[in-house]
Amino acid sequence: MSEPLLVATDVLRSYDVRGQAVLALRATSLTVRAGDVLAVTGPSGTGKSTLVSILAGWDRPTSGTVVRSASTVFVPQRVALLDTLTVLDNIALAAMDRAGQVPALASALAVDHLLDRFPGETSMGERQRIGVARALHAGAAVTLLDEPTAHQDADHTKLVLDAVAEPPPGCALVIATHDPVVVAVASVVLHLEAAVAAIGRP
Repeated sequence: MSEPLLVATDVLRSYDVRGQAVLALRATSLTVRAGDVLAVTGPSGTGKSTLVSILAGWDRPTSGTVVRSASTVFVPQRVALLDTLTVLDNIALAAMDRAGQVPALASALAVDHLLDRFPGETSMGERQRIGVARALHAGAAVTLLDEPTAHQDADHTKLVLDAVAEPPPGCALVIATHDPVVVAVASVVLHLEAAVAAIGRP
């Protein structure tokens, strides 16, 4: 068995709201290894987005630990693109030394016709796919995606899954999703519930 790329142990997140602790994520543990496509799923409000944000290092757990032994890249629900750069430059920014690979990657995600536009000239669904393209271009060992198909129709959901569902050797994918189509391609499923987090293989 390969060495873990990322390990979360008893990660819990709560927020202070008017002096009261509000639980956003119950204690959750997981291990991500090379080749994994791990889907984090569960009802709204169970902490899917919170968990992947913590795994990516964008948020800190109230308690518990996250150990990252490899590089990570994260695409949040609200994709942060630089408005002053074209779509081509936004994607290439992740690895300028491999900018020549961007057109093929953009074509795979059906955003190649947008390469000379600015983010403000694209739709929400297009910006989401641009964010996925940039993450894939980064070539990190662990790619974390928060609801990457939330603004995609069925055809574009398939494009996204075709692009991400088979990580390169030595890499892994973690996806927070409520979409059963996405869950169906996962090799590992972490189901978050109000009281517990249960992990299993479909």
